[in-house]
Amino acid sequence: MSSGEDRWTTKFLLKEHTEAYEVRYDKPKSDQPSVEEWVMIRDYILLPYMLTVIQRNIDRLQTGKELFKTLYIALAEEIAGTVERELFGLRRELTRRNIHISPGEQDDIVLQYTYRYKGYSGTFGITREETRAQMEIRLARYMKEVWAKLNT
Repeated sequence: MSSGEDRWTTKFLLKEHTEAYEVRYDKPKSDQPSVEEWVMIRDYILLPYMLTVIQRNIDRLQTGKELFKTLYIALAEEIAGTVERELFGLRRELTRRNIHISPGEQDDIVLQYTYRYKGYSGTFGITREETRAQMEIRLARYMKEVWAKLNT
């Protein structure tokens, strides 16, 4: 054994380091969605709500008498197109990964959905408050993207 290899034989790992490594690099159970897939499930739930909100605003703008009505409608339609394209791609990816999502029980506080993944069935819930917050974040990001397109 060379001296370079010897030095690694005497190194010890603390239990905390081992646990941190396992949390970071262990694969999820095969019957559970990965973090990326959980985000996809959440987005699949959020995006249709966003489209509904955007369409309501477009309808309200069309009947209003705002000074920049045409500009606001064009911005909202551009954002709606972006959301629709993202939702289309998301549906395609979920189908490719064999993840199926269907609405479950819904009340005033939580939106519940059932998902099927690799023979496993479970529920995913998101509060209406979290839904609103995520939609605001996304709408701000989409507006920023449209603004960046206008400035180029």
